[in-house]
Amino acid sequence: TTRQELTLNDLADLWTNPSKYFCKRVLRLSLDAERDEVTDEELFALDVLTQGLVKSRMLGTGLAGRRDPVRERRRLEAEGLLPPGELASSWYSMLSEGVGEVLARVPAVTPSAPVLIAIDHAEWRLTGRIDGIRGNVRVVARAGNIRPEHRIRAWVQHVAMCAAREAGIEGLPDTTLLMGKDEKKDLSIGAVPNATAVLAGLIGELAGGRCAPLPFFPQAGWAWFEAVRPARGKKPRKGAVPKDPVALAKAAYAKQPSDWDSLGGDGEDAYVSLCFRGSDPMVSRWREFERLASLLFTPWPQSAAGA
Repeated sequence: TTRQELTLNDLADLWTNPSKYFCKRVLRLSLDAERDEVTDEELFALDVLTQGLVKSRMLGTGLAGRRDPVRERRRLEAEGLLPPGELASSWYSMLSEGVGEVLARVPAVTPSAPVLIAIDHAEWRLTGRIDGIRGNVRVVARAGNIRPEHRIRAWVQHVAMCAAREAGIEGLPDTTLLMGKDEKKDLSIGAVPNATAVLAGLIGELAGGRCAPLPFFPQAGWAWFEAVRPARGKKPRKGAVPKDPVALAKAAYAKQPSDWDSLGGDGEDAYVSLCFRGSDPMVSRWREFERLASLLFTPWPQSAAGA
């Protein structure tokens, strides 16, 4: 039997959105193409996706210590990511302010060079790169809100980082800090016991995820996890009604877009809609969904803070 070769990106993409992974990696089908089309129309307002892209660019150069506001704004204008004229200055200032608030909270430690990892197992070999290392913590920063898919991606990468430490790879911390624009939502994840075994469990679903989309959905999965995990150091309130993981997961899946959340729940995702059209996987595939959610989240350290 040939040993399976995979990258950390493969694994993170699978668990972040299995439907999208199946469409893009297996079917070679992208439903994002219309977003990338070039238009001759002048840009006067930035949609949510473009704002996110601009802030991501700013944050990336800021984390690397290479921000030059004048050159940065000119480059963004040249790429058509900012509107023309005076509007560019207004939009740039507004977006830059939010990015600056996140950068101000990043630990004031010089970032280390990315660490290349290769973890060998009897049945697979995982390779990848761990970046964002600052002293004894790995920082994953976002200029926008932290959504369940960001937590899941950071978690999968964290498990791989801890497994690489177990394999003797040096220069890796055992803590990940996921940061977003709302400091109260920041998430710190500590050491994962038996990380190699945890990683092997996640990799074990890859073959199935390449044959058919796995019935796992990030928002529903996180809602399930929030309901079933013990309250860390908190005594339940007297008379409090226990959380219902089934109801909360199904509600997160079916959530409709709103003024507060333009994306809606998992069911509004184009890839999920395509892969599970004509069915409700939260009913017909519930047992498998719960098995996958348990596999992914059960090893989560009880000491993790934030979330």
